[in-house]
Amino acid sequence: MSFFAAIAAAVLGYVIIAAGILVGIYRADDLVLAVVVTAAGAFSQVLSFFFFRNRAEERRMMIQVLADLREDAEQNARAVRALDLIEQIQQPLLRDNLTAAVALELSGAAADLKSIHASLKLFETNGECTQLGSA
Repeated sequence: MSFFAAIAAAVLGYVIIAAGILVGIYRADDLVLAVVVTAAGAFSQVLSFFFFRNRAEERRMMIQVLADLREDAEQNARAVRALDLIEQIQQPLLRDNLTAAVALELSGAAADLKSIHASLKLFETNGECTQLGSA
């Protein structure tokens, strides 16, 4: 909508400026009228400039919002995949702790997973703690 308003204001401004110049050329005795008409055309041109600038700013904002929405959708998809994978884990303690770690990560809280792992002994089997890299 604002794009078409800007185009209309620009065209109208050029027409009014041309009319002011023509009045100045063909009616040299009425210089005040020529100046007033040309000033009105110049005002219309300034108005169209602001319409164009507003349109460009709206477009930049819309692109930023769409990028933010895309990023949020990707983050949501990653979270859903992570939670689906966590649900497949058979050990309840490990599953609950990983769910909590994902929740902390999604909330933006910094979670030190190494210290959580060490303090909770997530991979404890029959009284022994196994390492993640052990085979």
